[in-house]
Amino acid sequence: AEVLVRWQKNDGSLWFPDSFLPILEETGEVEALDYYVYEAAFLWLSERMKKQQKIIPLSLNVSPIHFRKINTFIHKVSDLIDKYKIPSQYLIFEITETTYIHNIDATLYNEQIRKFTGKLVNEGFRLHMDDFGSGYSSLNTLKDILFDEVKIDKRFLDDDLSEKGKIVLQEIFHLLKRTNKLIVCEGVETKEMVDFLVQEDCDELQGYYYYKPLEMQKFEALI
Repeated sequence: AEVLVRWQKNDGSLWFPDSFLPILEETGEVEALDYYVYEAAFLWLSERMKKQQKIIPLSLNVSPIHFRKINTFIHKVSDLIDKYKIPSQYLIFEITETTYIHNIDATLYNEQIRKFTGKLVNEGFRLHMDDFGSGYSSLNTLKDILFDEVKIDKRFLDDDLSEKGKIVLQEIFHLLKRTNKLIVCEGVETKEMVDFLVQEDCDELQGYYYYKPLEMQKFEALI
């Protein structure tokens, strides 16, 4: 499951991330939000483990701001693991492709990215590239960055799987499989998409065809 955040107001209405995340990113408060979400996820896993209930790996999104505070990020996440005793294999950190190429010409920035991802891998965490194909240097990132899984940007499925779109996805899958990456496709909404992606050996499918985002209680009932 991917852990998402919504802002529920007192009147019961919801604000979606595009309504408040840009402001939090601009002010730097997105860092505090990330750690709030991480602790909620760790606590959820811990409580279910204590009750001997089923647990599944959780994907957590990483904001670009953490690349400027690598040691702080690793330290805080390690503290959460020590506090809640969560095996690292149940935690997946997702970093968007656009974060990798945010400043492609800055050598220092690229070194920070390599240091950041390297530390995560060394700590035993799973590392995923999110929104693959949304940037302009997708292929270049494949050889340089340590990650286990690639999430294909949902825009690849937005054209209802035209023949050209299918060819592009087939070639991307072939490349990723040869580099031993697991593949996830986001934005799966129709049976046609499911049949095609399963046929092409996509490892995981995510999208409204299966479920829309669920509140924690509804998700618990589901699993």
